[in-house]
Amino acid sequence: MKMRLYDQMFKRVYYLSLEFYMGRTLSNTMMNIGVQAAVDEALYQACFLKCFQQRFQLGLDIEELQEIEEDAGLGNGGLGRLAACFLDSMATLGIAAYGYGLRYEYGIFKQLVKDGWQVEEPDDWLRFGNPWEKSRPEYMLPVNFYGKVEKDANGKVRKCTLFFLNHFFFLPNPSVRISLKE
Repeated sequence: MKMRLYDQMFKRVYYLSLEFYMGRTLSNTMMNIGVQAAVDEALYQACFLKCFQQRFQLGLDIEELQEIEEDAGLGNGGLGRLAACFLDSMATLGIAAYGYGLRYEYGIFKQLVKDGWQVEEPDDWLRFGNPWEKSRPEYMLPVNFYGKVEKDANGKVRKCTLFFLNHFFFLPNPSVRISLKE
């Protein structure tokens, strides 16, 4: 659907935000595409395997599975939640929209209690990677900082800048499959 909308010259929304607090992708995706109850039931049912002539029961709990996934450290406040709600709403309404922001290596921080004291530590949410995102190195572009602007024959040019190459990651945001009525 994305390419069809893109090729047909539809208007698109490009939403820029410093934060996107999307929540956990697994549970959001299951809820949005309407399979959470079925997955929950399937995991709760007992599975029996024959292994070395013994029977083992594997009762899996959906909450345990969801706890394994890290919260994306892309924000923690109202701004990040609002941006995520905008993206969810646009996806549900079928509006071709893209959210652009920063992919923080570390989240804001996580709070812990050690020896009776509250401490803050970096939130290393990417320590195991993010299985939901797709790296897009073909879209790397230089981003310039500092320097000075000089005028030449072609117009204004920025010179003597520091730059880094940005790296794009694609993170899908599945829409809620509901029937919208007026």
